[in-house]
Amino acid sequence: MENEGDSARECKEMRTLGLSKAFETEAINAQIKDLEDEMAMILTDIGRMVQMKYKDAIPDLSFNSSLVEYLKRMNSVVQQSIDNISLETDDIDKALNSHASLSSRFSVLKQCKEKVKNILSIEEIIAQLWLPSFNDNVLINTNLIIDLTKKLQELRKNDEADIESIFLEKIFCSIQDEIGTMRIALQYTLNTFWTNLFSFGMLNNGEVMTLDISVENDIEEKLTALHICNMLDEKITQLCTSILQHFCLPIIKSSNPLEVFTYMGERKFTISCKEYIMRKVSGNKESKDKSKSIFLSLKSFFKHFCHEFESIHVKGLPFVQLIGKKMSNELISTIVRECLVPAVPYDPEQMPFFDKLLDEAKQFHKSLVEMGFFTEDTVSFETFAEDYETIFIDRRCKKILASARSLICKPYTELATVGYDQDEELQTVKEFSKEHLANHEKGMKCDEQYPKLLRFLSCKVSSSCVELVDLLQSVLQSVATTESESKMLKMLQTARNIIDLFISLAPLKHHNEITTLPQMAAIFYNNCYYISHRIMIASISVEPKIAVALKIYEVVNQIFFQQATHCEITFINAIPKLRKLASNSLEAVIAQCRRQLSNILSVDGLFIGLDDFYQSGKCERTLNACVLYLQQISNVWKEIFCPTILSKCLGNLASFFFDTLAKKIIAMEDIRELDAKVMTRVLENMIKAVEELLVDILDRWCDGKGPLAQWFNANDLGRLIRALFQNTEKRALALSKIY
Repeated sequence: MENEGDSARECKEMRTLGLSKAFETEAINAQIKDLEDEMAMILTDIGRMVQMKYKDAIPDLSFNSSLVEYLKRMNSVVQQSIDNISLETDDIDKALNSHASLSSRFSVLKQCKEKVKNILSIEEIIAQLWLPSFNDNVLINTNLIIDLTKKLQELRKNDEADIESIFLEKIFCSIQDEIGTMRIALQYTLNTFWTNLFSFGMLNNGEVMTLDISVENDIEEKLTALHICNMLDEKITQLCTSILQHFCLPIIKSSNPLEVFTYMGERKFTISCKEYIMRKVSGNKESKDKSKSIFLSLKSFFKHFCHEFESIHVKGLPFVQLIGKKMSNELISTIVRECLVPAVPYDPEQMPFFDKLLDEAKQFHKSLVEMGFFTEDTVSFETFAEDYETIFIDRRCKKILASARSLICKPYTELATVGYDQDEELQTVKEFSKEHLANHEKGMKCDEQYPKLLRFLSCKVSSSCVELVDLLQSVLQSVATTESESKMLKMLQTARNIIDLFISLAPLKHHNEITTLPQMAAIFYNNCYYISHRIMIASISVEPKIAVALKIYEVVNQIFFQQATHCEITFINAIPKLRKLASNSLEAVIAQCRRQLSNILSVDGLFIGLDDFYQSGKCERTLNACVLYLQQISNVWKEIFCPTILSKCLGNLASFFFDTLAKKIIAMEDIRELDAKVMTRVLENMIKAVEELLVDILDRWCDGKGPLAQWFNANDLGRLIRALFQNTEKRALALSKIY
């Protein structure tokens, strides 16, 4: 019984506790409901007042603090209501957590209360900005506007669905528009300040560019405000572009750098535009002096410019340093591009002048560092100083190729005699090797110093070809004095490019001349063989020096010479191309000469009716014209070719002439008895004359004791007989008597 009584009491207490909690929850729910209604009314009133103040511009709200006072009052009322709900129970959090809906609603109310508090802060800041005392302090206004922007972003966070429309449509958008208007006004003020600080203008109908600098007392505050608004970097970029375009470039490109810039005092700079002439820097001393004037004028400009802002700082950094940091890369690259690179010489003798100019550029950079315009970490001319030798060698190679191109394209109007013209006995291979080992220092112009097997027979070439070979010689000689391995290879490649340029360009440039004029074809033939000869014997005078300097035989072999063991500077793969080019040109003109002879001999019935006086005269005149034509070509080629090539070319044309005559005679369908007798008599006389000529040669040789022995040796005379007579028993008998 006693146990049943205890159980009843416990049940009664639990029912009582449950009823108590239920009543407590109902009370909290009622209070939250009242607070929600009150908050909705407050937000509606705030939205209406904000719209009236900023959208409708009601004077009572615009020029007094009624909205601020209302916000303070409502914030206090809402805070009091939230505190009252919290005091209703000692375990409010537990009670709310047991009902998810109550907890969510109470959380929304707290957010609304925080938003009201943020709106109050925003209105207080806007009220400060509207005070006349704050309008003159740009930096304070900037900080307040930045603070307003941050608070406005916080106002938009964590919006719930039931209050989001109120804040977005009425409160947030209206305040955002007002802050945007204030930011635009601030930007206009800062833009006006910057425009007044640096004012560019034109005088004398655009002949003079001016820069006015107006430093105000609060310049640091306004520059800091620009920095806070993220506008300073863009402004400095525009300033640097204007200074480079309107001052630095005109100074660099002017013909009188020291006169074009003037400092007028009172923070005013002028630049004359009437002498804006594009400067072409050459390698002479005058251009170096002008480059020195450029650095002096630029130094004067930046000296006065830095003096105007030497005590002005932005966020602890000198203002001129910010400008210099933004301008440094473009300024240095402009000086390098417009001043230093064009002044890089291609002649090694002018390198001291350029080194002096480079020292002046480095001194200019050092001066800007001392002025505070640059820092020690700013990009300098050191990178260019390390790489300019590459520009030098590239420019030198380009200049060499340009000179070679000019010589190749030069007309063949001036001739020069080259080669060795003394007739001596041929040297044996053993004698040649001995003399080659005893003569290490050879000059390309002294052909008579070479072993006889390497001597070039005397002939005439164009003066431009001799100059081209001298240029090639100087390039090869300079390879041995170059220190850098890569530069040596570039110079070697340039030497090879000279030959390739001749092979590809000369036939095109002189095509009409060498294919139509026998004299030009002969000169071109000699040019090709002279170049081939020179690049062959270059291995004797040039190759040892280059080989010692390079010490990389395999690399050079792979690139140029296609040899396996050691470096031979012969350009061996270019020689067949040159010889083929020469033979093609000469064959073309010989073919033209053959066609000319064929045209002369194309008379109908040339050997018909020779008993007639008129017909025989016609035949005689035709044959005389052929002989005259051959004599003219012989006179032209005799002055140009060496005897060996001359005899072969004339022999080719004479052989063609006689072959054509023979074919015409044999091709006659009907040879009259009288004509046959005349031709037989002529041919018999010719055969007899040839046989007597062979006998005469043997008589004048007289076993090596006759007059011919003074001018010919046995080998020379044997080759002459083989060239003049066919392979018959008589010729074999004559050769046996000579040898």
